[in-house]
Amino acid sequence: MTAPWWPRPAAARAVPDGRLMARPRKDGKPAARAVRTGRERQTESGKRWRVRAYAATAGAPYGRVVFLLRDTGKPTSGVPEEGQTLDAKFDQIEKWLDQNVAIGAHVADDSRPGTRMRRDINALADLYLDRLAAKGRGPDYIANRKSLLNVGVRPVIGELLVTDWDSHASLKVIDNARPNVSATRLQDLGSTLSGLRATAHRKRAGGRWLSPDEDPLEEVSYTKGSGKQGASSKWVPPHKRPDTDEATDWDTIADWSGHDVRTLLAYYVIPSEEATKRARGRLDRL
Repeated sequence: MTAPWWPRPAAARAVPDGRLMARPRKDGKPAARAVRTGRERQTESGKRWRVRAYAATAGAPYGRVVFLLRDTGKPTSGVPEEGQTLDAKFDQIEKWLDQNVAIGAHVADDSRPGTRMRRDINALADLYLDRLAAKGRGPDYIANRKSLLNVGVRPVIGELLVTDWDSHASLKVIDNARPNVSATRLQDLGSTLSGLRATAHRKRAGGRWLSPDEDPLEEVSYTKGSGKQGASSKWVPPHKRPDTDEATDWDTIADWSGHDVRTLLAYYVIPSEEATKRARGRLDRL
């Protein structure tokens, strides 16, 4: 006996080219269709899902990217930031998920189960201090770092979201402290910022707080009177370096940089007999 034929429900009715129509919305408005779809992912419970980007609508004039939060499994969405395209936002979300980076302004608070905390520099500072204690650092060291955070970091960028932490914010901290502290204290402050960065990059159950590709201390100096990270009297800004073809030996480099060959060799710790051969490859490290 031939099985009775039943028409497909409206939600799955095919259009002429063979595709399936999207399920109609209850309010009668046309259903949104994803303009980009990410790779298949799976939640801890086994549910399969994908990141999806949707074109602009009245409620989201720049489009939106829909995904699941890692720590809760609940769906949420993100919209492009100022100057960011929908494609760039989609790629950013995909990358953060691939790198196990936390997404959103709030994350689960491990110290208070069932609650969430704002993912800002103040919260990151607390995690950093907890990490120092867990690593067995002495009370004097922790007290020193806590003082640096309370005086030099929290009042300046404490409420800044870690997602928005960049070199400009770090420079603001350093420049604010530079006129008022000793060279040693300034370097300790820079070291503290470096510790915050390492804490943000660290893997966590709810995701890293900062992508390992992002360096909020790029080109930030910890030294008195310097404008670049690790800068010293021997450091030469990239825009003042000669073309590689101009430097064929250490004498040429010395004439150009203003340092004698002995100083340059000591700086690079390169045997003198290898100096000429390796000069070209070392230019970018000046």
